Amino acid sequence: MILPLSGSNRIIEVTASDIKVTIKRRKTTSLFSDALLGQKSKVEVWGNIEKLILCGCECTPINENYSQEETVPLFFEQEDYIISARALNGVLMHFDHIDKYVREALTPVDDDELDHLSGVINFGNNVGYSNLIFYDDLGNRLLIEIEVFPSKLSYKEDYESIRNDINEMVEAAAIDFIKSTYSLGTISSVRNDVPAIFFTLISQLFDKFLKAVKVILKKPNHKLNKEYSIVENHRLKRTDNKTLLWLSKHPDRIKRSEGKNLVKSALGVQKKITYDTFENRLVKFMLITTVKRLSKFRLIYVSSFKHSEKSADIEVIKNIDTMVSKINRELDNPIFSEVSKLKSLNTMSLVFQMAPGYRDLYRYFQLIQRGISFTGEVYSFSVKETSVLYEYWCFIKLVSIMKKRYAIFDDGNDIIKANRKGVVVTLSKNSKSEVRFLDPNTGDRFELIYNPGEYPSDTVKQVPDNVLKLSKQSGINGKTAKFQYVFDAKYKVEMNPDEYYTDNEKKPGPKVADINTMHRYRDAIVAKNGDFTETLMFGAYVLFPYPGNEEEYRSHQFYKSIGSVNIGGVPFLPGKTKIAEELLTRLVGESDHSAFERAVLPKGIEDRLKKIDWTKKDVLVGSLSSLEQWVECFNKKYYYVPVDSLNGSFHQVEYIAIYQSKKLFGEDAGVLYYGEVLEVSVLPRIEINNLGGRTHPNAKCYRFTIKEWKKLSSKIGFERDWVYRPRYSNSFLLHNSKSTFELFNIRSEADYRLVYELRRIQDNLRVQDNAKELFIKIDDSISVYNDNSYIRVYDSGKEKRRESTEDFIRTPSIVFEYIKKCIVENKKILRK
Repeated sequence: MILPLSGSNRIIEVTASDIKVTIKRRKTTSLFSDALLGQKSKVEVWGNIEKLILCGCECTPINENYSQEETVPLFFEQEDYIISARALNGVLMHFDHIDKYVREALTPVDDDELDHLSGVINFGNNVGYSNLIFYDDLGNRLLIEIEVFPSKLSYKEDYESIRNDINEMVEAAAIDFIKSTYSLGTISSVRNDVPAIFFTLISQLFDKFLKAVKVILKKPNHKLNKEYSIVENHRLKRTDNKTLLWLSKHPDRIKRSEGKNLVKSALGVQKKITYDTFENRLVKFMLITTVKRLSKFRLIYVSSFKHSEKSADIEVIKNIDTMVSKINRELDNPIFSEVSKLKSLNTMSLVFQMAPGYRDLYRYFQLIQRGISFTGEVYSFSVKETSVLYEYWCFIKLVSIMKKRYAIFDDGNDIIKANRKGVVVTLSKNSKSEVRFLDPNTGDRFELIYNPGEYPSDTVKQVPDNVLKLSKQSGINGKTAKFQYVFDAKYKVEMNPDEYYTDNEKKPGPKVADINTMHRYRDAIVAKNGDFTETLMFGAYVLFPYPGNEEEYRSHQFYKSIGSVNIGGVPFLPGKTKIAEELLTRLVGESDHSAFERAVLPKGIEDRLKKIDWTKKDVLVGSLSSLEQWVECFNKKYYYVPVDSLNGSFHQVEYIAIYQSKKLFGEDAGVLYYGEVLEVSVLPRIEINNLGGRTHPNAKCYRFTIKEWKKLSSKIGFERDWVYRPRYSNSFLLHNSKSTFELFNIRSEADYRLVYELRRIQDNLRVQDNAKELFIKIDDSISVYNDNSYIRVYDSGKEKRRESTEDFIRTPSIVFEYIKKCIVENKKILRK
């Protein structure tokens, strides 16, 4: 295997057919390292080769017109290569390539030097085999075939694993359809690797398929082979030039007698008919392949009923067995006994294009291999389109992961559907595809959107690949809160971390340019909200084909950055989806406040909780002695309390909230009305009103003048915490509490977040009145405490988990997962 010279940027030098071509790399890259040792590529050259040098090594052609050399990968996507091509005979030089931009990159050096082309080519994101064709006006021609690799070197293996994973997901839909109705569909139009679709197609075409086989066996293709053997003169019937050559090397077999040369024995030739032709080998291969695929479908179909109340359709099994039996009967024909195994399929002979039977059989075989239709458009993926396939797979896999955990809100919007025409995956590069889900536990709705289109921006329009759009039912102020996250599929890996990464581990990861794109998506996609410009995207993540162990990636800088700035890279390949699944579960499962905490938001939202002074009690919650008192206070916009009922915090009061007791208001008990304080004065109660009540007429009272009585967006419910004497809270809790327990017992940001998160798994929490710490009872056994140093989880009086309150404030969703896990482990949670 040819390796590149250290420090050299010269790749290919070839002189052939009076044409000289030199290809150089624009810059020497450190990519040529241990990462390449396990990878193989090749360079092929066609032409009248005079000289060929690859990476400084002079090569010997296989023959004068062809050379093939095995190398490490030499050409990569998104890299620049300098090409110089000259016609040695001085005539006009030409260059051709399938890609228009590559083709037009080579131009004459000068108007007077049309025999000399030069330029810089870049293959962009196109990977796979590529032909560079050089020719002159005299008909001389030089072709160089190279292989362009992506920065993710194992793209061929990824192609296979991604394709197989798609097949498994699609197959489930097809099997369910076959179970429900044994109805045969119409033919799709691209290769199909899904057994259920294959079965549908062959069932429809089998009679024609078998008829073509019988036509072939009536008049099979054959050829005459010459067999040579040494025989006695009396058995020598046919000879040719090889016989004479053999006798010249064996003169002892010739005897001179009576002036004549007599041959004792010689090399005789015998012509024999054989059916071991390329065409028959391909026929045998097609029959055996069809039997294998039918057998595979039978196994999958029968096994799918193991845990089902239904039983397999006997007609389906009988049909499979009949087809297998008929094909095996044809394979038992003596003609196939001498037909050897097909080794390769390089070209298609004229027999398959013209001969009866062969042409039809090949056509039917191709039809039953046809595949998945993407919204009416047919995508016949090749290995060089792995990056496109990866983009489709990422969305299909994300949908598949979500379907395992949540209900599809509308069955009609599932992207994988089975019908009488087979299986259709509704994805198109040019149109939007979305799947809507519902979390039955929280009522949250969310959508996964592929190709969502252009998003607004104050600079340029942004077009992300995949967007997760969440609607949290229990949002701030009782309103639905919306959050969006970008999952962008990038089939690229940075294999040169030394050059681009700042951390010390230097592991491969996503391209730095792609991480920068995620920053752009999150920061540039905005919407106007009054005087503020709000970001629509709360996070952005690169889905990329990480080549290493998924668990090792957890120490990577772009994994850690997800927790700090909500931007980073997520490994995503078949068998490597654990981190992505964890992230999806966390995003869907966390509360809207955790989502705000994880996001980097514009001013006015980001600092919402951070600026709360939890020691400041600016809300006084007072009670009423009668309905008449409330009518009086409401109409005249004031409230009053005895001076001796308040402590030293009254001077902080900016709002008055009214507690409606169960005795006076019945089912309407709780806190619903509040008002801003304009003025405070001290007056005898008799000078305020003459309603009477519990307060002595001459008792000193604080009279609070109210600007306007307003209703809260949602009532704070009564929950075993009544107000007899005035109590204090703050304006944030007044607008963000569900019960009076929360209103009076939450004393810090951590308390509030903890209660809010726990309510997502249990509605009927009991927040106990404890002067030293927050005390939440989840049920009769499990309770959670927060003393602002540690959050502790107890089960039946025993401490089961302890987490730092500081960690919880920094990343509430992560710490909450620990608490949730502890609850689940003890099987005490009432709602999953």
